[in-house]
Amino acid sequence: MEQKQSQVLTAFYRAYLDFAYGKQTSYFTKKCGLCHNLFWFLNSIGQKHKYYEIMLEMQYQFVAARLDYNYPFNNGSEDDYQKEKEEQNMTSNQNRLDWVRSHAQ
Repeated sequence: MEQKQSQVLTAFYRAYLDFAYGKQTSYFTKKCGLCHNLFWFLNSIGQKHKYYEIMLEMQYQFVAARLDYNYPFNNGSEDDYQKEKEEQNMTSNQNRLDWVRSHAQ
C-alpha cells in the first residue's frame, strides 16, 4: 500500500523542479542532491525542525521504489554522485528530474 505524500514534500519537489528548470532561489544548490536541498528548503520556510521527518518520508519513497538508499539516481554509485557534485550539475541527472517531476504532482 502506497503512503500518501505530505504537502511539505510535495511543495519541496515542486520548488526543486522550478529550480532545476532555471528559477533562481537563495536556498537550493546544484552541488547537492535532494536530501541536502530538502534541508535548505525547509529552513527557508521556517520548518527545519521537520527535516528528519520529511527526510525519512523521502527515503521511504526511494526504498519503496527499489532505489539505492544512498544514491538513488546514480544506480548506487557514489563516484557518479561525487562527479555530479563536483561539476555542480545535480539538476542535469535525468533520473533525478524524472523522480522529482513524478512526485511534484
